[in-house]
Amino acid sequence: MSKKQFFPSLTALVLACAPSPVFANDQKIDALLQSLTTPQKKYVPSALDYKIDPKLLEKSYEVNWLIPPKFNFTATELKAAQSPVKVKMTVIASSGIIAKVEILKSTGSKVLDAKVIDAVMRAKLESIPMVDRNITYTLIHELEINKPL
Repeated sequence: MSKKQFFPSLTALVLACAPSPVFANDQKIDALLQSLTTPQKKYVPSALDYKIDPKLLEKSYEVNWLIPPKFNFTATELKAAQSPVKVKMTVIASSGIIAKVEILKSTGSKVLDAKVIDAVMRAKLESIPMVDRNITYTLIHELEINKPL
């Protein structure tokens, strides 16, 4: 038996062991690793054009209802309800839209609390002029549900 018969794919084996172009990327990887371990200069964010005017930061604002909450309670629900209800509202300052409502002091009924949340979410407060549209504020307010606004 000759060597060619015993090792028919000897030439293919030699070609498979030849250096491949993958090893040429080692220089690129070394350069990348070098740049990652090299200390970089301190990042300083660029000036933003939508900064809040410092004069507006320390101001206190008084806002009124543009669209007051409208409660839709039955007479039996009103008799069972404890008033006043204390709510915490998150308001988008530039539009006066109420984004979130939490009950801090309950009416005593989960159904009424859900109706209060729904009514307050549909209400709207006055907007605050000249503020960024992403600014929100939190407001705690007591609502008399036996004597609607």
